[in-house]
This record gives sequence, C-alpha cells and structure tokens, in this order.
Amino acid sequence: MSRKLTSEERVWIIKEFTRTENKREVLRNWPFLTPAPTRSSVRELVNKFNTHGTVKNLKNTGRPRSVLTPLNANIVSASYAMAPNKSVRRAAAELDIHYVSVWRILTIDLNQKAYLPTLVHALKPSDYQERYYHTEHNFPLIS
Repeated sequence: MSRKLTSEERVWIIKEFTRTENKREVLRNWPFLTPAPTRSSVRELVNKFNTHGTVKNLKNTGRPRSVLTPLNANIVSASYAMAPNKSVRRAAAELDIHYVSVWRILTIDLNQKAYLPTLVHALKPSDYQERYYHTEHNFPLIS
C-alpha cells in the first residue's frame, strides 16, 4: 500500500476486524472510496492496536544523533575559525569525528558552506584579442 490510511479508516478497520475476526472480510466490506489496504496492512494495524492500544503512527525512536552536540559544534567552529580553508575530511580526521557529521555541523548548526567557493577571474581588455587570435588559428572555419 503506497498511501497512508486516515484515522477514520484505521478506526473502521479495527472495529470491523473486532466484529469479523477475518482480514479478508475487512477488505471485502471496505466502505470507503479510496483503494482498500492490503491484508498485511490490516494485520500490522491490528498488531499495533493490540500491542500499543492506538491506531496513530508512533514516533520513530531511531538511532540518536549523539555526534551533533553543542560541544562538537564548538570544536568544529573553533577548528574552522583557525583554518577556514580546511577540507571537511581533513577536519574530520583531526577532530576524530566522522566527515558526514562535520559536514552536518557546518551546514546545519553553523550555517556555513562546506566547500571552498571557486574564484572566477574577470577578462581583461588584452584577453579579448588573444582569444580572438586563438579561435581564428586553432579552429578554422568549417564550411
């Protein structure tokens, strides 16, 4: 199933499953205009309701982002204050922090660019004549 069920649909599934005790019957009696969920979706919703007592989406705990601490942000900030042209990988090696974490601290916490902007030179008046010479002699007209 590619879409999320509404709260009304989830409650209906639980009530219908409680009444019929059959996943296929729940899908056959689907009263909504939206496509019916799969049997596995019904099973997972019923298991969630039996385990947690709710049909709402639970907050994902996930792995904590322990590297992005204020202490590490201060360390990375101090490192880049001393040497602003340092690469992210070099700073990561020096600080013993993963380079992705250094990049996140720079971009998210410190609002800095994690790359060096390239320097673009302006053309001088003598450059136009030289460019014209090279195009005339290196690229003859193709008929």
